[in-house]
Amino acid sequence: MNREIRVLIVENDKGYVDLMCSLLKNEGINKIDVVDSYDAAIVNMKKSKYSIVLIDIVLNKDKSGVRLGMHIKENCGTPFMYVTSNMSTAMLEVLQESKPKCIILKPIDEKMFVYNLRITLYNEKVPQASNLELKDRIFVKKNNVYEKIDISEIKYVESHQMYNFIFLKTGERLMIRGGLKDFHERFPETFIKINQRCVINMNYITGYDKDVLVVDNKVLKVSRRYKNKVFDYLISV
Repeated sequence: MNREIRVLIVENDKGYVDLMCSLLKNEGINKIDVVDSYDAAIVNMKKSKYSIVLIDIVLNKDKSGVRLGMHIKENCGTPFMYVTSNMSTAMLEVLQESKPKCIILKPIDEKMFVYNLRITLYNEKVPQASNLELKDRIFVKKNNVYEKIDISEIKYVESHQMYNFIFLKTGERLMIRGGLKDFHERFPETFIKINQRCVINMNYITGYDKDVLVVDNKVLKVSRRYKNKVFDYLISV
């Protein structure tokens, strides 16, 4: 990986700090800063520009890792990943608000940590990439390996909590972490949002009615909010 990558670890458990530092160094990342509190993290982020921040959500009661994530979202936009042992439905809803790139569960699975680190750092570089071919592809995990998928092969995407389920023309269903909005922004204009949880590739429409679209045998609901845009597109093609 690029030697210019700098990582901030915000974690108060030395065992996890040592593990993450070791995994980062194995990836060729040696610019690593470690702090154990919200306040120290804020100070460091004012002094240095980080490629990614790894945040333990349990720092202290008043200034938690979640609060730090919200601060990053609202003030600097640096990509960050949460590290947590709590993945209850209630906690997941809280974490979603701050838009982390992904959530790493404790105890840390080393392979998953590295996969998520690589894909997050790669995706942050895609908008600046000079290779235009990358703009019509995404990376999706298949059989424990990230593979390139042509965007034109995607029929529609449905979002559920922190995950997007991608339905391909081959019949495969793949899963990728992240918010639907960020995902949708990478797609060409033929992909239209039809409700809060679904984006559809209009090239695969096989039928429609007043408030539904049909893709093969799948009936997808069009919400009132997006109805005009969806059907204006259908009329124009």
